[in-house]
Amino acid sequence: GEPLGTIQRPRETDLAEVLDAVASMSEEVRQREVSLRHQEELLRITLKTLEPAVVVLEPDGTEKFANPAAHRLEMEHGSLFLDQLRSTVEEASVGGSAAKTVQPIPGRDLTWRIGVAGVPFPDGSLGLVAVVDDVTDLVRADRALQLNQMARIVAHEVKNPLTPVRL
Repeated sequence: GEPLGTIQRPRETDLAEVLDAVASMSEEVRQREVSLRHQEELLRITLKTLEPAVVVLEPDGTEKFANPAAHRLEMEHGSLFLDQLRSTVEEASVGGSAAKTVQPIPGRDLTWRIGVAGVPFPDGSLGLVAVVDDVTDLVRADRALQLNQMARIVAHEVKNPLTPVRL
């Protein structure tokens, strides 16, 4: 993995061509390593700043990686978070996928959207990636929109019988 440095070019053309080929391959490997380090750093930054919780799981359900958002949910909700995650994982066989919306604490205004999908690991084995997003605000907004719609319908129905009386 270290650079070749400068090597005096041999007089024999065969050896010189081999040396050129080795130097070229060495440079390609160095450029690929730099590119992979940049990609890895970009992924690390992306996962660190994502708002949804991202958890990578082994096929047996044990945690392999979790981003900071996942750690926050786990700290805040403890086993409740892990139970909901495992429940969704059970629905998604390895290599498959599943998604569901859950209210982890019945009666409380908290809603999560959990998605699980099978992913190949670099070593060739299969695992799972789970994304947990807090959609409480979306559900609340949808509920307000539905109540607004219902209020308009009720107001319309109340107004209808009064029109003939007014006439």
